[in-house]
Amino acid sequence: MIRYNGKQFSLAGNPVMANYEMEDAAARLLYESGQRFETPKPVDCMKLARYMGVSVREEYLSDSPYSLCAVALENQTLRTSRGIAVVMAAGDVVVEKAIREVGDERRYAYAVFHALSHIYLHNRESDDGQLSFDLTGTQSEKHFLCDFSELADVYVDARLDSRPESEGQADTFAGCLMLPKVPFKTAANKFMSKKEINRADLEGETLDEMVKSLSDTFAAPEIVVALRLKKLLYL
Repeated sequence: MIRYNGKQFSLAGNPVMANYEMEDAAARLLYESGQRFETPKPVDCMKLARYMGVSVREEYLSDSPYSLCAVALENQTLRTSRGIAVVMAAGDVVVEKAIREVGDERRYAYAVFHALSHIYLHNRESDDGQLSFDLTGTQSEKHFLCDFSELADVYVDARLDSRPESEGQADTFAGCLMLPKVPFKTAANKFMSKKEINRADLEGETLDEMVKSLSDTFAAPEIVVALRLKKLLYL
């Protein structure tokens, strides 16, 4: 079992989980946080954060237009590329403030899901009962500093993903949270039924239309929707 903020989360004992394990874990976590999906709809990232006992705040993290979020692995002061000192405690989640300022609510929500995924997948309870992290494959020994820049490359070919393994894990689990398998497949199948098409027809303008439709239904970034379709073998 994994414990975070007094709550127990069951996990396979290794941060590298099979896809079906991630699907099951994400569905269970959403259910336990009180989110039910009788019809496809957006998932409330802040409701999930509150359930996990994680506070989310905003700071300027980077000048990069792809900056997403930071998750602290230990108490520290993070020096950002803007020269700002961001004081963080272990388990703190900080989202790039510029995302909110430009009004990109979908990317903001994804940033929260991505950060929560790191906490869920990569934390461990130490012998003294305090929060600790499994550092296998992380970007540093002190924090995750995550961006959005390579998801399009991963969509084209997973071999183009040059990031640490932990980032791919967090992307996958964030997709399971933001686009839960059952309602997502329900919405995808409904779209194809309405258009009278099958999976072999998902290309070009038809694929673009489907991605946009699902993006609007779940309030998710289009590249995250496309990756989820690929993960669930629609593409």
